[in-house]
Amino acid sequence: MDIVYGADVNAWTITFREVELRTSTDVALWQRALDGLLESNLHRQRAYLLLDMGDFVLNRKLADEYQKAAKTIKNKYAFGMVPYGRRDLGQLPDRRTALAALEALRQL
Repeated sequence: MDIVYGADVNAWTITFREVELRTSTDVALWQRALDGLLESNLHRQRAYLLLDMGDFVLNRKLADEYQKAAKTIKNKYAFGMVPYGRRDLGQLPDRRTALAALEALRQL
């Protein structure tokens, strides 16, 4: 996982590379790693997050566990979170669309 702050969009982008959540243990390890990544970069500050999930695999049987873990991360670190790159998971198709959604989210 990589994290980069974009001053032009005033948000952090997390790029998931070769992430495969196939077991409950994978979900727990992913959540712990993501928590550590955000803690070390955001320093307990909340921010807007863009999640590039184009290279992300999720076992459909773990959808509830994944959603619970993602919600925990969102509640701890994010004003808002916009995932993109996996249409089959109901996400936005690309970064351009995600940026438009982020702007709309900020208007709420």
